[in-house]
Amino acid sequence: MERNPIKKEYILFTSNNFPTGGPGATYVNLFCKGVKENGGQISVYLFKGHTYKGYKNDNGRKNRTEYGVNYTYLGFANRPNQKVLKVLEDILSILRTTCLMLILIPKIKKTTILVYSDEFLLNIPVYLFSKLFGIQLVSFISESYNNEEAKRMGIVKSIKLNLFYLNHYFLNRLPDKLIVFSAFLKDFYTKKGYNKDNIILHPNLTDLKEWYIPNQEIQYTIGYAGTPSKKDGIIDLLYAIKLLKEKKIFIKVLIVGDSTNNESLIPNFQMKCTELNIQGQVFFAGLVPQYQVKEYLNKCLILSVTRPTTTQTKAGFPTKLGEYMACKKVVLATRFGDVEEYFTDKTNIVLAEPDNPVSIAANIEWILNNSEKSRTIAEMGFEKARELLDYRKGAIKIMNFLN
Repeated sequence: MERNPIKKEYILFTSNNFPTGGPGATYVNLFCKGVKENGGQISVYLFKGHTYKGYKNDNGRKNRTEYGVNYTYLGFANRPNQKVLKVLEDILSILRTTCLMLILIPKIKKTTILVYSDEFLLNIPVYLFSKLFGIQLVSFISESYNNEEAKRMGIVKSIKLNLFYLNHYFLNRLPDKLIVFSAFLKDFYTKKGYNKDNIILHPNLTDLKEWYIPNQEIQYTIGYAGTPSKKDGIIDLLYAIKLLKEKKIFIKVLIVGDSTNNESLIPNFQMKCTELNIQGQVFFAGLVPQYQVKEYLNKCLILSVTRPTTTQTKAGFPTKLGEYMACKKVVLATRFGDVEEYFTDKTNIVLAEPDNPVSIAANIEWILNNSEKSRTIAEMGFEKARELLDYRKGAIKIMNFLN
């Protein structure tokens, strides 16, 4: 007589916010939602308190999502601003994580530990106890950096980056299985000796039903949403706007988002706009709630992700790409990472050359001059995103891999 298979309980540790507050939070939220909708049991533990500039968690340390997943802060409910208190919270988080792992030891056969975190010190208790006691351990790996980055940073940021490398090069080789976001990362760990059969590649997750708002009036020619950092190529986009202006093509640009926990990035971009004499064409919305992000994106004709070619952009896959396509807008992207592996230029996306404002400007102009074709590209992009990035399908695929 066959035994019934042991029903696994997933416990996910993360250093991101949850369930909202940045790309990492979005991914973990959709993964948990997909697991729950497919009959799985999952709970979330956060190494750090909520940290999202301008927004505070008023619900305490223990919470529950609207779809029934419990989540608990191992540190404080909100991440403190003072450095001494941050260190204190990290120590408290490590102690609570250690206690939690001790409690899980009797449940070895029924538990799978998932980690979405690149925080070396906070991850150590989870990895240590999992390996010592044979608890199945799986790590999500979403990005990488170039070693040269550390040389251009201050002491504190350089230390953080080197701790990331310790996690990336050492700890991430210990889990039983890996979930990676790009072929770059899969190749990296395979070359390091990790069994490729224990690595699954899945680019990202998107809720296709959450983003499209019909009949929105178009107010902006091109829009961007996210943290407007160097890796997202905002400067290249601004130069492209200047080039179009020189050709008497005047367009309105909307940039939604800002740094979530550091000084605002917007003033430097505003100065750049003034330098390029396009300040009247570029509008900065700053950090806004997700429902407003959706409203803004649906008011744009084109949505853009003009990333340069770097180790970080090769290794990652932007959450925003699926969200853009879910808005049923034509997406302008550069040829970075795995984009060309999944999407076809002028079929379900419009592709420009990375690090090339001239190419970006030319492709914006092409979209403006080919409105009917662009509408078809937007429709095909939505269908491709539904096939590739839908969180329900992604959760099933990953759960099958874990079992």
